[in-house]
Amino acid sequence: MRTNLFLLLTISLSLLSCGRGTDVCIYGGVTAANSAAHEGRKVVIICPDKTIGGMTTGGLGQTDIGNKQAVIGLARQFYRKLGTHYGKLEQWLFEPHVATSER
Repeated sequence: MRTNLFLLLTISLSLLSCGRGTDVCIYGGVTAANSAAHEGRKVVIICPDKTIGGMTTGGLGQTDIGNKQAVIGLARQFYRKLGTHYGKLEQWLFEPHVATSER
């Protein structure tokens, strides 16, 4: 109950502070926010955590996929940015702090 109240208050304050210029309010989704902004929308991201970025920046540093060719778009760009940090084309195993800095 306390978490729901915090979330409702945070969303309300964020929307009020942005005025009528906000098109989309997203709870923690960096990729969703990036996609909406790419489409010309004005976006607010709400995240009660210490770091934004979900499981990737929160400690999940190993991607569980079988077919890496199926990963495209913004996700593929992200793994390529991680690769530059490690001196490779792409990096699928990484430290969470690197994911935070590479967004």
